[in-house]
Amino acid sequence: MAFSLRRSSSTADITTNTTIPSPMSTPGSLKQIIMWENAADPSTHLAQHLLVILSSVSERSGVTSTTATSPPNKLVRAIAPPSPQTPGEVLLPQQRGTLNNDKTPISSPGFRAEGYIPFPRLKYPSVSRQLDFSSITLQQQQQQQQDDVALPVADPVFLVQGSSFHDAYKNNGGVTTTHIRVDSRHDSVFPPGQISSGHADLVSCHHSSLVGLYDVVDGLRPGGVLLIACPWGDVNDMETTVPKLVKRNIARKQAKLCTINLPAVVAELGLMKVDSKVRFDSAPKAYQHVLLGATLFLTGLLDSFTSTVGSKLVRVEELDMLRRVKEHIIHVPYPSSWADLLLEEGDVHHLPSFVSCTLMPGGANREHVANGGNVTTVQSTTTAGVIDQHKGVRSLSWYHACWAMMFPEAMGTRRAAHPHIPNTHLLKITENRRLTPASYDRNVFHMEMKAEENATEEKGEGEVAIQSTSSLPSPDEGGSRDQSRRGKFHYDVGEALGVHGHNDVEECRRFLSWYGLAEGDLVALPIPGSSVSSNEEVQMRSVLQVFVQYMDIFGRPNKRFYEGLAAYATDATQHEKLVLLAGKEGVEEFKKRVDETATYADVLHEFPSAHPTLSQLLDLVPVILPRHYSIASSIKAHPNSVHLLIVTNDWKTPSGRYRIGQCTRYLQDLKPNTTIVASIKPSVMVLPSSHEAPVVMAGLGTGMAPFRAFIEERAHMRRQGHKVGPMALYFGSRSRHSEYLYGEEIDEYHRDGLLTHVGLAFSRDQAEKIYIQHKITQDQVAMDDLLSKRGDGHFYLCGPTWPAGDVQDAIVQSFQQCGGMQASEANDYIKRMKKEGRYVLEVY
Repeated sequence: MAFSLRRSSSTADITTNTTIPSPMSTPGSLKQIIMWENAADPSTHLAQHLLVILSSVSERSGVTSTTATSPPNKLVRAIAPPSPQTPGEVLLPQQRGTLNNDKTPISSPGFRAEGYIPFPRLKYPSVSRQLDFSSITLQQQQQQQQDDVALPVADPVFLVQGSSFHDAYKNNGGVTTTHIRVDSRHDSVFPPGQISSGHADLVSCHHSSLVGLYDVVDGLRPGGVLLIACPWGDVNDMETTVPKLVKRNIARKQAKLCTINLPAVVAELGLMKVDSKVRFDSAPKAYQHVLLGATLFLTGLLDSFTSTVGSKLVRVEELDMLRRVKEHIIHVPYPSSWADLLLEEGDVHHLPSFVSCTLMPGGANREHVANGGNVTTVQSTTTAGVIDQHKGVRSLSWYHACWAMMFPEAMGTRRAAHPHIPNTHLLKITENRRLTPASYDRNVFHMEMKAEENATEEKGEGEVAIQSTSSLPSPDEGGSRDQSRRGKFHYDVGEALGVHGHNDVEECRRFLSWYGLAEGDLVALPIPGSSVSSNEEVQMRSVLQVFVQYMDIFGRPNKRFYEGLAAYATDATQHEKLVLLAGKEGVEEFKKRVDETATYADVLHEFPSAHPTLSQLLDLVPVILPRHYSIASSIKAHPNSVHLLIVTNDWKTPSGRYRIGQCTRYLQDLKPNTTIVASIKPSVMVLPSSHEAPVVMAGLGTGMAPFRAFIEERAHMRRQGHKVGPMALYFGSRSRHSEYLYGEEIDEYHRDGLLTHVGLAFSRDQAEKIYIQHKITQDQVAMDDLLSKRGDGHFYLCGPTWPAGDVQDAIVQSFQQCGGMQASEANDYIKRMKKEGRYVLEVY
């Protein structure tokens, strides 16, 4: 079966077919329809009418409706006045309703009808409903309820299912999409909800503005029909109004593009003329009549409707007008080149495929969640096409996020900085001071942070909301418990502070703009380390938060990333290159990228045809790991505070490109009162259990950090009246003038006698290079005494790896020269010290 449509007169390079196969030409086959409607424009509201009309294609006519919140035996009205302000809801499978085979009002356990209301004088349900139809009479159903006896059910002409989704805040008044399934087979009942992507036979868009807000083509099957209610008559009218993305999707699906000009058709058919046989008292009703005729024709249901009960519901003249509507449907051929349109910067790269719902999920929804899903199953209103349900990642409506934050106990919400890392803390910056001169080529800076119970991240960039996906929290847990502040802030001397750095915000925004992601969209992510299928909580973040705080998009990719990315490359040349880089043949090419510090973002820019979705990117790109810095303070000397000594890690690549480390870039510009997220990591740098044990410390550059903590700890113990053992410090850097880190403090401790010996090595302050191993060699008697003769001496080295061997040789020589050991004995003694934890290296 084929039907002919009016063809656009455009002479562009267009497809040549003028007849379109009916999308539902086989009687009895499953028919799937998606309707997009602007809730603020009642003239195009058709979906709810169509559900009732389709249910009437039988002499056994009637309508039933069930709602997700209706108790099994409670009767509710199925027809109610329209309420655009009332958001819609996603419904779960409910008991199928019934049709009567006599002309009496019908009923079901969740429905009571008010009788027949002829089209187009139907009213709108105030909330979205699940409509199912069969053919059991009211009397049979009542008898069944009374006798609890299963009665035979007559075959229905059609089984109709419809689910509506409404976003009350979109497009100046709201957007509604209704997914309708029509089938005469009883064994092909589908669960209510959205029609799967690429399965709809007809997508009907009743307002042209929606074409630029949503990917209305996504739900359409290949070769399906897209009907747009608009005045467009050819492709030239669509040049600036339809995004390239939508045009490309239309062509790639080989969709049949049709338009219908509602005002023109109403005028031409005379639907509002006073002397007309068919006269509607308002334009909205006339427009709805035209859309009904177009929909029935394009779905192949027109003949069934007009030959059966259509004549019982509407006048004969109205049926004739429904038949005439098909003459005014315009088939718009489009250039085949649409399929190859390239999306450039500034073009819309992604549009949502579904409407987000704005009602809080009810009990039924929560039951569904408890069975293993995530609570954030509602599609995003802006990036649903990008954020798919891959490995536990869900798009999240901002309305849901608002509820989660406003009603934490009811929604099972808590706040945490990094839910997958225990013992994280929010620390407020109290000082960020550069120690080296501004003219010096190395930026070494000192930071002080304070843990406060009520600290909150400036601009909300530290914590994320954690949403329960199963049951409400128990009363003893509370809904707003905060993992990031569980336990008092504490650290031991020598431990490291793991700083959870952020990517640069503006750099992330530039990437998101190029990649086609909306930074304000919300997503729910599984907590790392939890099972995707059984995780009980998800973390809620904005897309910008994901890239700034979570995804290491500016980190260095390994070969596995190139291999994984190759699977998404649509360009053959780029796919081949990615495969090469991931294999043995691409070793040299891969090394060049390593030398240039190529990032994940760089590789995505280099291979633009490989465009994974956000959830797929999260599978390819690791999370940002904390950067650990040796703590440069004693908590006894600075209660509830922690100090760090940091050098900016920056460099130039072989091509001359400037690079900077992610975490030092983040930290160096932080202002006081900014809050960061940090965690404590144990370290091998542990002071002897005895305060009187000798300690020899050798620190290079920022390797001075743990030794400042050691010195402060023993200074505190001495102030408390404890006797402390000798402490020798060797410090090395380039210049005393520019890089004598904590020099004033070191000199004061030396004058005070806490530091019994200080050896300073500034390598560039004289013609010959002097390093700490040279200073240790000059103090062989002291080294042998502190580390060998006393028997309990401890040696610590912190800094770059390269001097470790020379330093050990200097200590071995002191044992030989002053302790009378043979070389083998001296080396064995060093080994025994290491085994006993008295010779400790922390090098990098």
